Amino acid sequence: MFNYNNLNDVEFEDLCKDIMSKMLGVELFRFAQGRDGGIDLTDDIQTKNIVVQIKHYIKSPYSALLSSLKKELEKVKQFKPKQYFICCAKELTPDNISKIRSLFSDYMDSDRNIITLIEIDDFLQNPDNHAVLKKHYKLWVESTGILQEIWNHDIFIDCESLLSDIEEEKHLFVKTEAFDEALNLLSHNKSLFITGNPGVGKTITSKMLALNFAAEGYTVRFTTDSTDLNNLKKSLSKNPEAKEIVLVDDCFGQAYFQMKENQNKELLALIKHINISKNKLLVLNSRVTIFQEAKERQPELSKCFDRGGFQIYTIDMNALSPLEKAKILYNHLAFSKIPSDYFESIRIEKRYFSIINHKNYNPRIIEYVCNPNRYSTIPANEFFSFIINQLNNPKEIWKDEYERKLQKADRILLTTIYSFSDTSTDESILRDNFEKRIETETDIDLTINQYESSLSRLSEGFIKIVDMRGKRSLSMVNPSVNDYLDSRFIDKSAEKHALLKGCTHIQQLKRLLSPNDFDNFMLDCLHSHSLDDFIFKSMEEKQAYIAYYLSVNHILDSFYTPYIKKYIKNPTDLRRIVFGRHDFYSWVIVQKLLDPELFDFYEIKDCLSDPVSMSEFLCFFDLEELVMIIDRLHDLFSENELKVLNKVFANIIEDTAVSFLLDVNAENFDDDIDINEIIEEATIYDEYDTHINETEAISTLEQQIEDVARDYVIEIISKLPNDIFCLIDQSCIDNTKIEVYGIDDIITAYMDYDDYKYTPKSTSNNSLFNEITSIFDRDICQ
Repeated sequence: MFNYNNLNDVEFEDLCKDIMSKMLGVELFRFAQGRDGGIDLTDDIQTKNIVVQIKHYIKSPYSALLSSLKKELEKVKQFKPKQYFICCAKELTPDNISKIRSLFSDYMDSDRNIITLIEIDDFLQNPDNHAVLKKHYKLWVESTGILQEIWNHDIFIDCESLLSDIEEEKHLFVKTEAFDEALNLLSHNKSLFITGNPGVGKTITSKMLALNFAAEGYTVRFTTDSTDLNNLKKSLSKNPEAKEIVLVDDCFGQAYFQMKENQNKELLALIKHINISKNKLLVLNSRVTIFQEAKERQPELSKCFDRGGFQIYTIDMNALSPLEKAKILYNHLAFSKIPSDYFESIRIEKRYFSIINHKNYNPRIIEYVCNPNRYSTIPANEFFSFIINQLNNPKEIWKDEYERKLQKADRILLTTIYSFSDTSTDESILRDNFEKRIETETDIDLTINQYESSLSRLSEGFIKIVDMRGKRSLSMVNPSVNDYLDSRFIDKSAEKHALLKGCTHIQQLKRLLSPNDFDNFMLDCLHSHSLDDFIFKSMEEKQAYIAYYLSVNHILDSFYTPYIKKYIKNPTDLRRIVFGRHDFYSWVIVQKLLDPELFDFYEIKDCLSDPVSMSEFLCFFDLEELVMIIDRLHDLFSENELKVLNKVFANIIEDTAVSFLLDVNAENFDDDIDINEIIEEATIYDEYDTHINETEAISTLEQQIEDVARDYVIEIISKLPNDIFCLIDQSCIDNTKIEVYGIDDIITAYMDYDDYKYTPKSTSNNSLFNEITSIFDRDICQ
């Protein structure tokens, strides 16, 4: 049996409306309970031939249900329907059903007029009614069993932060028009971008989309790290039959203005890869302001979003309808178990319309005011005013609690979490830093466990604790806490200074300092030899930071010679490093270290002087990187040394070139080829039909890509010094049979391109008032 506890009473009514409409073969209409005299559903507003009464009562005893139905009898006699039905979210015994039918025997043909949870479940289990089940997302997604499989990393990759929320969020999720349209768009096109203001539901909609496709057999690859999209792309299966959906949450990051050109290129490469892959889907989301900035800064990115090339369609989550706002509000009230007197304070005089229609309505604010830890401190008769005040002052949503309700130790723990990440951080790291920070606080009692006390208080509304297989991490309950602290530290320099003073990890400083300030901090630490005062994620990360800042600033300091030598011996442990304003790959750092003065001072030749060491070093780089690095190295060794090393250089270039040609990714070269022309030439026209010779198109594209790839290799290696170039066996490269993958996907993508246009639906106001009042004019969650 499905889990009907996940449905609030309004959602159960929607379900019954769909079920009874199909069962009876007529369209049923719903009425606000305060206006209909007890009718929930009817076939005709005037005649009321069929009347359906819906009783949720899933957590109430049978006696309460029977008592409620007895009160309905007089209303039913007044309307005198030809058929009266009762739907209830309970399993009833034959005796229970008999007693209910005896009450309404004049209006019921048989016991079948009483639809219990058993009949509802049987209806939904019938494959013929799958469309009704799929419409009610919460029931459907549980029916797939996917929620029991989410711990399986064959389904979810990089999923800890996804898993931490999804169990709770599925209760609060309201299936909106935007969600349905997103599913529709992904069925026509492979890429979707969800944008909107903070707190409108971008992330939860993205997660539920991922969950939807996971239930349909897709592997989900989820990440909040937009700085490493290249590795995410590489992690996707090369098997064209493997179904995968990629979800990049907050894809431009919270500070797009520091995003690097390479990251934009990686995003475009990911979009392109998804669009030409047979069974891959991509969902991105970002704040609307950052999204607009990204489009302005990157014309290629703008073209992608503005219907150019491989298109990515955009849905604006800001466009919630009044009915959807009403459902979101009610859903949060219902699942927070709001007391009836609090509910009454927004129901009287239909005050809920003031909330729904407020210009600052935002699901995140609704979540905030419906948290029991917040409304329980407000008298019931002031609850409505409390909500309106939060809507009137959305930027102040956390200020009062932070300044007046949190203890000093709580604020220290909260800002410690903020200092590490926008997402989640390992608890052990946070605890160590928190305890270091409070050591110098004279007004905090250190005889008690301040960490556990603060953690307990903050978990009631500011933070969430994620336990993944025994390893706990902490994060903000939602991004608006980070937003508040961002704005606070702009205005409160003393508070930020205290936070900086307590930093123990380099990642804290990188997050808190501006790019220029971080660069200056690193230089100061290098000159004072004080980097050991800070903790790095790994020794490899520390070596990379040192190598970068020494090489960029041309610093000569023998203290760091051991670090440089270790970095040279293993430059790929951190393939990509992001330093403040600068975004460099390890090969770029190596190039800078090959400056003659740095090369000699840090004794780098000692690490590379023999053929074995040189080969091990060079094997870390791809063909284009190799040529640039070898060109630098060629000038750093003597003529006698090059007699040995030139052969090493030539051999590794040769091996890398052949390896490259044996594994050519078609999408890396198709920009140089007019694929539309290839398809046009492979199109056969006759008087009856037009069709494409797909085999011919694939063969032509494959041959052209082989030619382009071979020309690319020759062009790259021709840049080598002559004494190395002449040692390369050209025939080995010329005779290599090039292996290209991805040709079929590119041709199929161009042939199957669907120029589907998304047009948001307009909402009719004709029945809007009744729809919304029908949600709120009731005893909540009965």
